[in-house]
Amino acid sequence: ILYILLERSLSLTGSDVGSVMILEEADTKKFIVMATIGHGEHVQIDDEIDFEKSIAKYAVINKSPLVVEDIEKDTRFGRANLSYYGTKSFICMPIKTSQAIVGVLTISRRESDRQYKLKDVEILTPLLSNAAFTYENIRLVRENEQFAKYPKSVEKVFKVLNSSIQDRELLAAILTELQNIVPFNYALVMLEDAGKPGHINIFDLFATEPINLNKGAQYAGVNTIMDKVMKQETTMVIRDTSTLSGVAEKELFTDQNCRSCILSPLKIGGTVSGLISLSAENPDIFYEVFDLMPWMANVLSFTIERNRLLSAMARRNQELDTIRQIGGALASSTFDINQVLNYTMDMIRVAMNTEAGSLMLIKGDELEFAVAYNIE
Repeated sequence: ILYILLERSLSLTGSDVGSVMILEEADTKKFIVMATIGHGEHVQIDDEIDFEKSIAKYAVINKSPLVVEDIEKDTRFGRANLSYYGTKSFICMPIKTSQAIVGVLTISRRESDRQYKLKDVEILTPLLSNAAFTYENIRLVRENEQFAKYPKSVEKVFKVLNSSIQDRELLAAILTELQNIVPFNYALVMLEDAGKPGHINIFDLFATEPINLNKGAQYAGVNTIMDKVMKQETTMVIRDTSTLSGVAEKELFTDQNCRSCILSPLKIGGTVSGLISLSAENPDIFYEVFDLMPWMANVLSFTIERNRLLSAMARRNQELDTIRQIGGALASSTFDINQVLNYTMDMIRVAMNTEAGSLMLIKGDELEFAVAYNIE
């Protein structure tokens, strides 16, 4: 629809150079080129234009068409014309929906010296109004289709949380359901390393295709985009991961053949101690779920914390069982010191989560193995 708008606008005004840009405000305010004709390689689809540095911003700020007869003589700008924009005269018109200005149309001519006038704006106004109406309707239909998926997916998430699934299987099931909400290529659950400040580990990952990352891998997190997300406690979209420069950022995002990602902090036990990242080729899918992302992060935080609590409870129950066994052995009429020592070592093994150990007793001037496990 935007390309057709541009094509017909050029035809109606006898122009041959133009573009349509959509205003993006989810993170840094900028324009995204959605359609372009006549600019060649200088302006291409999906190019990002800084809002503050663009003349098109005046059409958005003033909410009215911008007609420039000669940019080099116009006191509002006073800058040299860029050759790939065509002649020194151009029109920049806001694309208005019922709720807001969503973008701008810019047109110019490559060679003609004829200057644009207000009558050209009058010719284009009905066309832009119809295009904006159609664009908004298409956007609303897509949003409704997407939102219709959310209740069912949310219901499935809560069913999974209330199921008997535990540990990594529970986390994997949650990530699978989240993938139904936003079709990401891979997800990373990263947690701070408590024993090594400034570093993060890949706690878990979920991918629809092979990636060159592994669970447990550790990365330096200081002064990275991950560090920024956790410190600011904010959700952030990276439209182009090739702009990331850190070693860890490149390995986690840039080198995995996904153009964009979204990151959101994980608050576990009341403290931000990690983050969730979703990566995909199309950044637009992340803006569609931008407001839902903190909820997704909270679900994952709850899942991790629930797993930790269940694991702690299971370990505590094992310790209590061992203590009861020791008490029973001590109270037995056939008291067996070796049995008590075995029970004691079992309790230590469970409590400290060790793989091997031994208990040595003094006999004369020497130490003798009394009890041991997993030691040959």
